[in-house]
Amino acid sequence: MRLGYLYSRYPVLSQTFCDAEMLELERRGHEIVLASLYPPKTPLRHEYLAKLQAPIRYAPSSRDLDKLARKAKRLGRWPNALVSRHENK
Repeated sequence: MRLGYLYSRYPVLSQTFCDAEMLELERRGHEIVLASLYPPKTPLRHEYLAKLQAPIRYAPSSRDLDKLARKAKRLGRWPNALVSRHENK
């Protein structure tokens, strides 16, 4: 079974219950998908997290999102341009 966890910030030292749960689920053969809006503020991590197999995916930074938005607008792939193109058909 594939299970997803979404955090506002991960990893943080106070999430020991969630960490233990994810490690146990992986041990039982489940696939964990980890996502976080923001990276950790500190490099400190519990030692046992080295056993966690799931990669952590972070949301793009505001700067990267702005860059992608400018490119999409320039290429006519921004939602407003797509809607206009569809409505004109």
